[in-house]
Amino acid sequence: MVLFYDDITPTPAPVTKKRKYTRRAIKVVIGIFILGSLSLYVLSTLGGNSNALRLGIQDYLTDTSGYLAEMDTLHEMSFFPTSR
Repeated sequence: MVLFYDDITPTPAPVTKKRKYTRRAIKVVIGIFILGSLSLYVLSTLGGNSNALRLGIQDYLTDTSGYLAEMDTLHEMSFFPTSR
């Protein structure tokens, strides 16, 4: 019968190089994903709020495509007439 668990301490498994590099790779991928998501969010917010940027993108798309480009926010871009 065991009264105290201090005497029975399990030893942790040794960390191998493969496991260490796998953990590091997962942390790097998660970090890149978070930074990428934040940067895309910031860019979409700036594009939706900046009138000068919105007009500049519209002019550029109109000049390069030959169609009339209209853009309400960065998420809602359309060409007129719709080319499907």
